[in-house]
Amino acid sequence: MEQNASAKPHKRRAKSTTRKAGIKLGRPTKATPELLQAILDDLARGLTREQACAINGVSRSNFSLWELRPEFEDLRARAQAARILALMERKQQYAEAHLDWKSVAWDLERTFKDQFADPNKAPALQVNQMFNHLHGNQAELEEARKRLDETKALQLGRKAASEQSVQEAQGADNSSGMS
Repeated sequence: MEQNASAKPHKRRAKSTTRKAGIKLGRPTKATPELLQAILDDLARGLTREQACAINGVSRSNFSLWELRPEFEDLRARAQAARILALMERKQQYAEAHLDWKSVAWDLERTFKDQFADPNKAPALQVNQMFNHLHGNQAELEEARKRLDETKALQLGRKAASEQSVQEAQGADNSSGMS
């Protein structure tokens, strides 16, 4: 009986020493650099996360867990950067071939709003998204309407100021050209 009592702490010590020594227990990860690169390449081609994972035989939940691990913390940033580079290269190719590059620009604008969206359009998009989430609460609806009106007024003010500065610049060019 004394032998069993001393055996349990011995097993615990063995596990703790293997962890301290850096020996990993359990099944090895499927997250090989080659597999991660294949998923990143598919994301850069425009596939969704679910599609890129499915095509490479990885569950979406596993990929999400991989993204949380410290050694893969830049995984999302690498995938986004690869996607942006691919879209910008395609836009350049379309422009050089005199093709319509606006679809690529639209994709960049919608996918990476913070970086490529028109800042003048962003407040209106945010207000519109807020309207989509309102479900009959009259007070919230009235508040959202007020914010929408304020946003529209702000945009009209910006547009008027921009037009005025253009007219002033044209007036200055005309007056200096006459001298």
